[in-house]
Amino acid sequence: MSHRLWPRAIALALMLVVALVAGTAVAASKKAPKKATITMKNPIKIKKNKYFQDGARFVPGSVVLASGGTLTLKNKGEAPHTFSIVAKKDVPKGTNGILSCGGPGTVCETIFTAHAFDQDGNPTKPVVDVGSPGIDQPGDSLAIAPKSTQKVNLSAKKGTRLYFICGIHAWMQGVIKVR
Repeated sequence: MSHRLWPRAIALALMLVVALVAGTAVAASKKAPKKATITMKNPIKIKKNKYFQDGARFVPGSVVLASGGTLTLKNKGEAPHTFSIVAKKDVPKGTNGILSCGGPGTVCETIFTAHAFDQDGNPTKPVVDVGSPGIDQPGDSLAIAPKSTQKVNLSAKKGTRLYFICGIHAWMQGVIKVR
């Protein structure tokens, strides 16, 4: 490289560094939203003598929300769900883990017991709050009736990741990143 190109190369490198630092500062200054909505969708497909497909899921499956913010949970379908905070290690994994959730010693059994579902499948305790009021730690859980909406405060500390599942449909899983 000739000596005349060095000043240009250094100037370009400095401009790149300044642009990266400025971009990082803008991204860091962006505040987390104070409101978020998670919708429970329940599409079902049946092809006689072929398959039954249950498309129940949380939309979105990953949410960023400010500590102290409000989380709206909407169940648009005909099936009941739970919105249950669980430890990362307890999130059911793989087909066997998901299909066996609800059996003895599983996190789904713990969720069912905490809500004290009656013989008709109705929770006698629709809200389970084990920590501070609001959603903040594993064990917190809400039973969401079909065609209903509930709002809850996110009381977890900034920097927390909360993993959630539906205790009834263990393949419904997601995470809240608290900012």
